[in-house]
Amino acid sequence: MSEWISSLRAVKRLRDAGLNAPEVTLGLWAEAGFVKSRASWGRFSHAGGVDEQIFLNEPSVVPDGLGVSTPWPDIPSDFWHYVNVKNGNAEAHYEAGIFAALVELDPEIGTHSETEHMKLYGVSFHSDDLDALLNGVGERQPKVPLSKTARSNAGDKPKTDGWADFGAALALFISEADNRQLRSTNGVYTAVADKLIEAGRTPLVPKTVRPMIDRARLWIEAGKVADGSAD
Repeated sequence: MSEWISSLRAVKRLRDAGLNAPEVTLGLWAEAGFVKSRASWGRFSHAGGVDEQIFLNEPSVVPDGLGVSTPWPDIPSDFWHYVNVKNGNAEAHYEAGIFAALVELDPEIGTHSETEHMKLYGVSFHSDDLDALLNGVGERQPKVPLSKTARSNAGDKPKTDGWADFGAALALFISEADNRQLRSTNGVYTAVADKLIEAGRTPLVPKTVRPMIDRARLWIEAGKVADGSAD
């Protein structure tokens, strides 16, 4: 059975196989289309604003059956090109499975192309593709087109498990944190999201859980459950 493994596990697999630069190799294989990759959710910044989307496990299909209406959760190989060349505030955090880059949506027209900054979280890689490459029999996968991100409703109602996971990780972080670490809502979110990613789970997007974090901070500051929101 095919398996999607975390970026952390993928890097470890390559390192255990004797590769000296597993992160670089993994990124180049993904760019070349030899290994498929997916993301759990992403933040997309463009001229019209910023969208955050949680992706379905499989790409959605258009009603007439002509194909997928969006590549996500599959990551287009061209995205990895922009990550690898490190242009446009590119980020590559292989241990955390977080990657970002400013991409050209129509690279054929170069600097005149519309651009979009994509930051992807919970990135995983296809285990079978990695095994084939390590055994010297890897094949290039069908190219996934890089296109402007369409607004998706997939993440509007996060699953109950996502809330339970985030709440549990938040409680664990609060039990271990000092007052300084609790001063920033964004800081708390990042720390909790990191714990979830390390555990192989997908954190809910910031805007979804911000009220939870704010209430928790107020509760701690006031010594009780409080109404309202934190600054």
